[in-house]
Amino acid sequence: MRDTPPAVDAMYRELLLSRTPADRVRMAAGMYDAAKAIIRAGIPDDCWETEVDLRIEVFRRFYRQDFSAEEMARIIEGLRKHPRNR
Repeated sequence: MRDTPPAVDAMYRELLLSRTPADRVRMAAGMYDAAKAIIRAGIPDDCWETEVDLRIEVFRRFYRQDFSAEEMARIIEGLRKHPRNR
């Protein structure tokens, strides 16, 4: 949906581009962290047993539309087997 007038879009783009690359990266990281916190808040505590289970559920909710069921299963299997998650 595009309901923002073109002049406002241009002004917003100019404001973003006037920031340093580091500022833009910090902004993007902050938005990612906020989205992750919102997703995490929507996962009931009784839906996961371990931190790995929680990370996998956050992953599922973030990326469920980006991967086929087979790809998702393969990625989740890899997450479970990763040394950091043992």
